[in-house]
Amino acid sequence: MKLSVCTIVLLARSSDEALRLLSRLGYANLDVLAYGKQAHLSRAMDKNQRRGVLDLAHSLGQCVVSLAGSVGEKFNSDAEEERRREIKDVKEEIDLAVEAGASVIRISPGAGEDFDKIMSRSVPH
Repeated sequence: MKLSVCTIVLLARSSDEALRLLSRLGYANLDVLAYGKQAHLSRAMDKNQRRGVLDLAHSLGQCVVSLAGSVGEKFNSDAEEERRREIKDVKEEIDLAVEAGASVIRISPGAGEDFDKIMSRSVPH
């Protein structure tokens, strides 16, 4: 079994600061925050920025085992175009996970409290 820590605990820190601090604390397996302006690794970063984060993690002996992403919550949107965009975003998140060497991405199954609506719209995707 592998234990990991999510970098969201260091939301206010840069990728560099977060990875270095977690390394000093002995964490080798990372669930990396992959959404928002404070993301430690994200699709919004250019390729060189992403490579820099991944190279640093590797040099510190860390492994990105999963991404704490922000995709999926629009799977049950009333707007079909939003649902299509969400599928595209999930595919891009999977690509980022492959780039990072992560075997897991965390997604939302849809937003809201109406379980039947979430399941009927999300499951087909």
